[in-house]
Amino acid sequence: MLQLQSFLGGCVYSVRAAANLSKPIDNDLAAWKVWLKKLNLVAISCPDVYQALNNLSLMLADHREYGPILIKKKFRILGEPQFYLYQLNSNVEHRVNIEQLVSITSVFYLVEKVESELARKPKKIASFIFRHVQPLTKQLLLLQILSGGLQSMLFLINFSVLSSIVPDRSIDSWFSVAWLFSAVVLSFFLGQFLIGRVQLMVDSAANEQQKLVQLSVLWSLPPALMNDNTEQQLLLCQKLTNSARSIQKIQQLSVAMLVLVPVLIMMFIRLPIALFVLALLLAVISCFFQVMIEKKKIKKWEAFTQVHSSQRSALRKILSSFKIKRHFVALDSLFDEWLENDMRALKCRVKVDRLGLLTQQLPDFSSGLVQILSIIGLSFLLVSADSTGSELAIADAFIILHLINTCYQMSPRVAQLFNQLSQVKYDLYSCRKLIAGLRSHKKEPITTPDASVAFHDLKLPYQCVLEQKGLSQISGQQIVHICGESGAGKTTFLHCLLGLQKPVSGKIEVLGVNPHAMDADERCKIFSYVEQKSELLPGSLKDNLNLFASLKVAERDVWHALELVKLDDRVRRLPLGLDTPILDTQASFSTGEQQRIVLAQAILKRSIILVMDEAMSGLPEKMEIEILKNIRPLFQQIFFVSHRAHLQKFADRSIVLSRDVGAV
Repeated sequence: MLQLQSFLGGCVYSVRAAANLSKPIDNDLAAWKVWLKKLNLVAISCPDVYQALNNLSLMLADHREYGPILIKKKFRILGEPQFYLYQLNSNVEHRVNIEQLVSITSVFYLVEKVESELARKPKKIASFIFRHVQPLTKQLLLLQILSGGLQSMLFLINFSVLSSIVPDRSIDSWFSVAWLFSAVVLSFFLGQFLIGRVQLMVDSAANEQQKLVQLSVLWSLPPALMNDNTEQQLLLCQKLTNSARSIQKIQQLSVAMLVLVPVLIMMFIRLPIALFVLALLLAVISCFFQVMIEKKKIKKWEAFTQVHSSQRSALRKILSSFKIKRHFVALDSLFDEWLENDMRALKCRVKVDRLGLLTQQLPDFSSGLVQILSIIGLSFLLVSADSTGSELAIADAFIILHLINTCYQMSPRVAQLFNQLSQVKYDLYSCRKLIAGLRSHKKEPITTPDASVAFHDLKLPYQCVLEQKGLSQISGQQIVHICGESGAGKTTFLHCLLGLQKPVSGKIEVLGVNPHAMDADERCKIFSYVEQKSELLPGSLKDNLNLFASLKVAERDVWHALELVKLDDRVRRLPLGLDTPILDTQASFSTGEQQRIVLAQAILKRSIILVMDEAMSGLPEKMEIEILKNIRPLFQQIFFVSHRAHLQKFADRSIVLSRDVGAV
């Protein structure tokens, strides 16, 4: 599998060791999807083959001739991208063109799952995003250096060409002009065409990868951070990926500014000191104002976001009042609050738009102002030769103007550089704040009405006797242990509690209602009943877990339920995870595991009272206590039957039954 690691190395950030993994037994596409998942690569279906080939760098597909294959794309500055095909069954790599890929079917994106440590470090996220276009980014930086260096060399070597061509008209002068013209054309080709082409390719590929990285960051968040506030998680992903893009932009801006340093030096040498200081001072002032305006724009946008959030909150209050209160007086005040927030949001948005327009217009205005002042200054120097003590040639004045214009291009780049640095700082602060909030978020227990179970002169069937004389009511959040010898009537007592059997005399009231008089739907909402014999239905593991749950159950809630019953590690080790098919129950899971799956069903059902009849008999005693501690906050009352005597100390109350003739 070393060949596979080499094949993936150019477009995957970190591949887990494939040498220790044996090939899947079945050589079909489904088996390879599971196998690649062990390498931290998740396959996402793509309906459009050509869209995948144009945008993605790594794909899994089924080829009619080669079978399951991996497809890797390498970008090139000149020419079409190159495609490489890797046969998974035979470990053979081919270089192919796009026409040879028309016979592929069932194309999947291969997305690398981000490790949780990596997800919190924007520098590593930047490397992760730009991994598959890293050669392009290096070439882009190199082209910027060549373009800027060529411009600098152009003026350093042939600075006096224009001033010498008219009086000399020699071969050397015309050769210098030819060199000047070719250098200008080459500089334009490098600076405009190639750099623009590569930048477009890098941005396009990075944008596509950024969407997948946001999904991958969501998948990578540890269970402790996965809560119901999905909006915060999506914002966290957006901040992380934006920071990564900003870091990449900072590198490009730094290189673009660095290559213009020789031009700045030439300006200092050739220009009169006053004109040089004036041009430089105006550029610094323009850069300063651009940075300040951008910072102010960010603050105004943050204020707009907060006001917009308040506006939505006020609107939710109005809607809830329509449903519940229906009081016109209350609605009037809520409408006033909403209108006030709406006006504040509108004012903030207008300020943001004005600042954005000013940010766009300021560089052009400053550039024009600098050029006008430079022309006026040079014109004054040309007319008044005595001001400098020597004549200033028109060619020198033209080149000086070009130098000023070229140098002034650094002003927006410097402003962008500072803006990107402040944006990264702000994003990092937001990321830390979001992660801290997600860490401190504790899953609130399910709120249910206070449960109470009352017993009135209860006499059980089959001569079962309650040892406690005067047992009348159990209220509040309690764990009740039902114990007694075999055949004492523990299951009969539970059936009467559930309303499945009717007592001989007396009655039981749950929430003030006789359970025997309840219909099936009412009992289902109040009770969850788990028996000793746990049966799973054919289907997937996830289907069984959601069997009695509400229609909208998030996957994180399923994992949380498995974590409470100490089964999450076992399921994560399964090749298909929650999608594991259940055909033969005994072959798939042990007795204790089946009991914990059924108990997780009861947790996801979210009822008020949990009733367990030897539901954890297949588990070790220590694990049974740990699970009871975990699920205790989720139910108002838990009634459980167990022959283990030590559990009586763990319970809040105990009900002891025996077999004899008598009545309570």
